[in-house]
Amino acid sequence: MAKSLFEELGGKYERQGDYLIPCIALPAEKEQPIGTWGQRHPDYLKKYRKVTYINLLTSGRLNLSLFMFVSCDKMIYAFFAIDVWDKENAVE
Repeated sequence: MAKSLFEELGGKYERQGDYLIPCIALPAEKEQPIGTWGQRHPDYLKKYRKVTYINLLTSGRLNLSLFMFVSCDKMIYAFFAIDVWDKENAVE
């Protein structure tokens, strides 16, 4: 029997009953530290941005996206804090 394209590319099948099911796994994601808001953001995505959540989850980029979300939030807060500090300590 001729090999399928999946088999030619190194894919393997698993027999379950009379069916051959392809063995597919998501790529491993690097663990990124996310805080409280990073843990809450998936709930928001599930509720209001379902397609975005599914796309990030299935592409293996969900944790990276959450890390970027938290990092950007910290940078914005830092710029805001510096601006407020400059205004409070300005010498006229």
